[in-house]
Amino acid sequence: MSKYYVVHYAEIALKGRNKPFYIDTLRKNLEFALSDVEGVSVKKLEGRLLVEVKGDTNIESRIQKVFGVAWFTEVVPVELELQRMSEVATKLVLDSDCKERKTFGVSARRAQKSFPYNSMQIASIIGEHIVKNTGYRVDLTNPCVRVYVDIVNGMALLYTQKKKGPGGLPVGVSGRVVHLFSGGIDSPVAAWLLMKRGCEPIYLHFYALPSAELVLQSKVGKIIKVLSSYSPSTVKLVLVPFADYELLTSKQRTHEPVMFRLFMRVVAEEVAKKFYALGISTGDNLGQVASQTLPNIAAMDEGSSLPVLRPLLTYDKQEIIDLAKEIGTYEFSIEKYKDCCSIIATRPEIRVEVGEVNQEFERLGLKQLATKVLERASVATYDASRGAFELAKFGEYTERKVEGLKAF
Repeated sequence: MSKYYVVHYAEIALKGRNKPFYIDTLRKNLEFALSDVEGVSVKKLEGRLLVEVKGDTNIESRIQKVFGVAWFTEVVPVELELQRMSEVATKLVLDSDCKERKTFGVSARRAQKSFPYNSMQIASIIGEHIVKNTGYRVDLTNPCVRVYVDIVNGMALLYTQKKKGPGGLPVGVSGRVVHLFSGGIDSPVAAWLLMKRGCEPIYLHFYALPSAELVLQSKVGKIIKVLSSYSPSTVKLVLVPFADYELLTSKQRTHEPVMFRLFMRVVAEEVAKKFYALGISTGDNLGQVASQTLPNIAAMDEGSSLPVLRPLLTYDKQEIIDLAKEIGTYEFSIEKYKDCCSIIATRPEIRVEVGEVNQEFERLGLKQLATKVLERASVATYDASRGAFELAKFGEYTERKVEGLKAF
């Protein structure tokens, strides 16, 4: 026996000529999220998607993590015959948790205009049948249970509740960004927000541990696994050793940590070329720490060949913490870890001069180093279906080109 879920989107409906692209991406993302569930199919209906699952499988927790889903619920598909629709609606009322306050309402919507009864007539006929067969009374303002009846694509979909999805846009419709990922509280939340706006993050992490394998065993690997549950594709994490930068700058370290952040941005631009990314992103929050003052942010962005996105720019710390707890990254983020930024930020400057930073950057040869460090970098891909990381050398890793929007 199959179970059915209707999935509604909101913002996608406003996308004009690109709407089919957004809807198709959402359908593919749902299929990916449910790819290991037997007998799953996702069909496009008018203004919604219908998910069918063979057997009694609970997939609600997965649908709740698919960006682009405004709301969803389990439904009972019924043939377009009012007697049958009334019988199913009556059963839904009797199966509800309203044994004491016996009130109900019926809300009908007729997307298929060829059906001979309008929405008010459908609700009235079904409501009359429920009253006669249950003893419940009608309350259209505040019923204990409300039965929804949607007439669409040659069938009626009946349900009694709506469950909120994450909203936003389907991951992938906005293209890829290289996301500077520390593993602290902020950067995972920033990545989640980017995914909510349709971006696919390529994570870039600079590490001070002895090996990339140890990084994957640390909280960094744990957080990537959590974020992968919101991603409709295999997650990619680029791991760059910190040692080369440390050796070059340790004796003449100035303008830190802005200098290191500028270095990370330049490396990110190189990574973007391999992964066909259209931007760079960070977990910066304006004024939260010394490196994130407006003058220092300007110094980091100076001369960038790609836009630098900062989804957390105006959030306060408590808002970020609350989001981290909600998405499941907070407990891992607060685990102890040797973070590169904390190594160099012993005496941070809150206001650096862009010209001085660029001059020092050139003098130290950091632009050349940005290319060189990638020779020792790795790409870790995480496949959620297998629950395992695969490591490859950055130079040997190949990536397919991703098609983005062709028109707006």
